[in-house]
Amino acid sequence: KLFEESESAAKKGLTEVSLPNEVQLAFKKICDFIEKNVEAIVSDDNPPFGLIPNMFTAATPRTRQCALAIISEAAAQSIYFPTVQTYRFLLELADNNLFERRALLHLRRQFAISADGIPMIQLITALKCFARGQTALETLVESGELEVEEEVEIEEDAEHLQDFLRFSDEAVTKTLSSGGIDVRCTLAAIENLFILKYRDSTFFDKMITYLNTKVDHASPEIHSKATAKVCAEALQHLLEGYPKVSAFFAEVAEKGEDEDPNMKPSDWMNKNDPANFITPLTDEQEQGWDVLNRMNDTRSADTEKLEVLAEEYMALIHHARVDDLKFFFGMFAEKVYKNDKVLKRAMEYLLSTGTITKLAGHTISAMLLSLSQIRFTYYQTTKKFLLGISEEQWGQLDAATIATLVQSMGKLSLRIPAVLVNLGERLVVVYKLLQPVDLAVILAGLQALGYNDEAVLSLLMQHAANNAKRFDDVALAVFWSAPHVHRLLTDAETSVPLLTQTASVHTSLQLQQKIVASVKRSALPREVIQSAVLKLTPAEGGSVAATVLQLEQKYAALPAGVS
Repeated sequence: KLFEESESAAKKGLTEVSLPNEVQLAFKKICDFIEKNVEAIVSDDNPPFGLIPNMFTAATPRTRQCALAIISEAAAQSIYFPTVQTYRFLLELADNNLFERRALLHLRRQFAISADGIPMIQLITALKCFARGQTALETLVESGELEVEEEVEIEEDAEHLQDFLRFSDEAVTKTLSSGGIDVRCTLAAIENLFILKYRDSTFFDKMITYLNTKVDHASPEIHSKATAKVCAEALQHLLEGYPKVSAFFAEVAEKGEDEDPNMKPSDWMNKNDPANFITPLTDEQEQGWDVLNRMNDTRSADTEKLEVLAEEYMALIHHARVDDLKFFFGMFAEKVYKNDKVLKRAMEYLLSTGTITKLAGHTISAMLLSLSQIRFTYYQTTKKFLLGISEEQWGQLDAATIATLVQSMGKLSLRIPAVLVNLGERLVVVYKLLQPVDLAVILAGLQALGYNDEAVLSLLMQHAANNAKRFDDVALAVFWSAPHVHRLLTDAETSVPLLTQTASVHTSLQLQQKIVASVKRSALPREVIQSAVLKLTPAEGGSVAATVLQLEQKYAALPAGVS
C-alpha cells in the first residue's frame, strides 16, 4: 500500500516531501533496514526481488538507490535472474538513469544467457539500455570517478561485451530474411550496436542491404533525425553503393522528427512496439476466428463437419482481415482436407474484389504453400492469383517469403514466365539476406521450374559459396536433391567451397551417390571432378585428407569474399 501511494504521487509529479509524514517515515525505516542488511536479504532463500520494480517507481530517490543496491549485491553473489525479470530490472535502471557498473554487467550476462528468441522490439530496447549505460560508465571513467580496480574490470569485461554484441548481431540478422523488423527498429539496432562499438563489417553490410529493400516504402517524417545521423556514420563506407539508402537518410535529416534524446527506453518501446497498433476485431471477424477454432478442433476424418465449417467461413470471408485468410487456407493443409472448389471460390473472391493487392507477402506465400500441400488442381486459378500480385507487393517480398513461394511453385509445377521474372528481379535485391536453408530451397525450386537466368543463378551460387561453411546437413541435402543440380556446378570458384563443406558433413550413402553422379555430369574441370569424387567416396578413392589438401592447395587463391 505504501508503494502504491508513493507511485501514485510520482505519476502526479509530486516529490518525496509531498508524501504524508507516516509514509516518509515508513520508507526511511525500509531503506535503513535494506542498507544495513542487503547481503543477508539477497542471500535469503526467498529474496524480495519482486519488490524492486515498486521501489524504482516510488517517489523517493533513496528507495531507488536501495533497489539498485539489491541488484548490485545480487550481481556480487552471481544470483540468476529469469529473462523477464532481467529485462524489467534493465528497463528500470535505464529509465531512471541509475547505472552501477557491477549491476549493469550482471544484467547483461543474465540477458545473454536467456534472451534467445526474445521479441525483436525487446532485444533492441535492451540494446538501447545497454548503450545508454555503457556511455554513462565511460563518462565516469573519463571523469576519474571510478576506482582503478573498476576501470580494470571494465577493460576485462570488453571481451564479454563483444560476445554479447555478436549474439545480438546473430539474433537481428536472423530476423532480416523473414522481414521481421520494421525500418525504425532496424535503424535503432544499427545505432545502438554502433554506439556499443560493434564494428563487424558483415553485420553492417547485411543491414544496409536490408534497408535498401525497405526504404522505398518508408516515411522519412516518422524517423528520428538523431538516429539517422548515427546510422549514416555507421554505414558511411557503404552508402556510395546504396543511393536509395543515402537519399533516405538525407530526407530524414530534413523532414524527420526531433526525438527527445532523454526519452526513456520503456517509452521508446511503447512508441514503436507493433503490438500496440493492432486494431481490435469486429464482431464478424470474431465469428470468423470462432469458425477457424472449431475447424482446428474437428477431426480430419470428419469431412462433413469440415465442409459445413468451411462454408460458414466463406459466408464471412468479406468481413475477414485479409491477412487472416492464410489461416483459413492453412486449415485445409493441416487437416489434409482436400476441397479445391471452396479454395477456388476464396481465390476468385480475392481476384474479383482486388483484395489480392492488399495481401502481405508472407500471407501470399503461406496460402500458396497450403495449396501445394494439398496438391491444388485448379492451375488457371492459381496462375491468375500469382499474376494478380502487384508490382508494389513484389517490391516488398522478403527473402524467406520468396523461398516459400519458389518451393510451392515447384511442387505445383507453376512455370509462369512473368512470375519467374519478378522473382528473379527481387532475388537480385534480397539474395544477401538468404539463410543457407532458404538459399538451398530457392536454388532447388528454380531448377525444378526450369529457371535459366544465368545472371541470377550466378549471384545465388556465389552467395552459397561465400556462406558454404554455414550450410548444415539439412541445407546441403536440399541443395543436392535438386533436379538437374549439375547445371549449377559451372565453375570451381562457387562449386569447390560447397563440395568441401559437403565432404565434412555426414550424408546418407544414397545422397552421396547422387552428388557424385551430379559432379560427374557437371561442366567443372576434370581435375576438380576427380578430386571431388575421391573426396566424396573415400572407400573407392583413397585418403580423404589428401583430397582435401589437394582441393585447398588448388583453389586457395579464390576471389575475396569466397569462403
